[in-house]
Amino acid sequence: MFETSDEPKGIGGWLFFLCLILTILAPAVTLISMVVGLSDGLRFMGVVPGWTGFLVTDTVLSLAVVAFSMTAGIALWRTRPNGARLATAALGVIILYNLAALVMTKLFPLPNEVESEMLKELTPSSLRGVVVSLIWLVYLKKSRRVRNTFQVAPNNPG
Repeated sequence: MFETSDEPKGIGGWLFFLCLILTILAPAVTLISMVVGLSDGLRFMGVVPGWTGFLVTDTVLSLAVVAFSMTAGIALWRTRPNGARLATAALGVIILYNLAALVMTKLFPLPNEVESEMLKELTPSSLRGVVVSLIWLVYLKKSRRVRNTFQVAPNNPG
């Protein structure tokens, strides 16, 4: 006899939305922000001390995060056995990047007023990125759909 289950399985619901976020939405937003930031930031290169190093480092890190996010999202979407683990890792990397963006303002010899202005602009978006990624990490850990699709062992609370 065939066993049927009412348990969700496959790419659908919130898991589909996470696939969209990792492969299309987050990379697009990051790339658009990067282009705008570069077009604004190029005029300060060579003028503001530490700016060139900050801009190059942030651009390289952003591109690496985009590439990893897309790789994880595709693995998730194609239901690769390691898809949920890669998505979890990508969300962790996104959290680290958001925190690193705040720390980077201290690592480069930026003038105090520039550093202060950058922190004022970066802090809300970085914290939002951390919170949203944490919510998705909880989803990946608790979701029956993820567990059924990727055969992830359920949590043992004790």
